Amino acid sequence: GVGGNGISVQMSGSNNAAHTLNATIFDNDVTLTAAGSLDAIRVVAGSATGNAGVLRLDMHDNDASSSFGNDFQVRQRFATTVQLLDYLGSPTDTAAVQNYFDNARANDPLGAGTDWFITTQTPGGGFVGTALVPQPTLPIIGDLPLL
Repeated sequence: GVGGNGISVQMSGSNNAAHTLNATIFDNDVTLTAAGSLDAIRVVAGSATGNAGVLRLDMHDNDASSSFGNDFQVRQRFATTVQLLDYLGSPTDTAAVQNYFDNARANDPLGAGTDWFITTQTPGGGFVGTALVPQPTLPIIGDLPLL
């Protein structure tokens, strides 16, 4: 029943090359059937000229389907770089990126339309491997983590 994106991660608004966003998306089942719905799972680094920085992404074991958009959208735009956990392919080889997400990371596009929309854009760094996507540190109150 979502009229937009099911899960959306957007890194934008900064021209600082040190800007970093860490995102972990796993074990989700996203199905969009509403008219006007967009992408089931959407991850975009950069939204405007000059945007820079690094988006570190660990995305695995997701099922996604969109009746009107892409099942998955992953984009590296402008002067950004997308670091993928344990990715070994070429920075601009979008077919290798799709193969990585489909096979090495077990993401399953289930929709009738476009399964994957993956793009790179210069002068950015494309898609590169990383050994770690840091997780947030939960604040502690007393002896228990704040959840």
